[in-house]
Amino acid sequence: MYSTVFVAGYGNSEPEHWQRLWFNEIKDAHWVEQKEWNNPNRDIWIEELENTLLHVKTPVLIVAHSIGCHTVVEWVNKYYTNQNIIGALFVAPPDTNAESFPKEILGFENTPLEKLPFNSTCILSSDDPYSSIEKAELLAQKWGSKVFKVGTKGHINLASKLGYWEEGREILRNTMFF
Repeated sequence: MYSTVFVAGYGNSEPEHWQRLWFNEIKDAHWVEQKEWNNPNRDIWIEELENTLLHVKTPVLIVAHSIGCHTVVEWVNKYYTNQNIIGALFVAPPDTNAESFPKEILGFENTPLEKLPFNSTCILSSDDPYSSIEKAELLAQKWGSKVFKVGTKGHINLASKLGYWEEGREILRNTMFF
């Protein structure tokens, strides 16, 4: 038995976003709420993740999208000791130093590049407007994540019109060995 903790990105995940649809179907799910969805600040965002995780007593699977991926990695760097994180699914981590990266997002310029202390899978799109496939692959490699390229799906968000996104669920089922 495990809990799933969802870490959304900039602007939050709208009701029809695959991340929110998955959250609504999982019994023991937790959503990391942020005070400022449209002006993300790294320190505040990782504090909110820590506060959420402190209340989860079962092992945790993290499902993160976009800057939420970086939030998890930054949290590991600051807080992780020996929490029972059984794995993480990272979807569309952006290049935080790219020209296209939203200027409203603060503090994520130097995301740690160390191997994570738990299994992770990273799903990437070849036409993500917030990261080249090469930069996203480099992040995944440094974090020790398994990489899955899913073709041209943009930022794998609401604009990608994925609905429930069964492909992502299938990748999660087939790659998380816990």
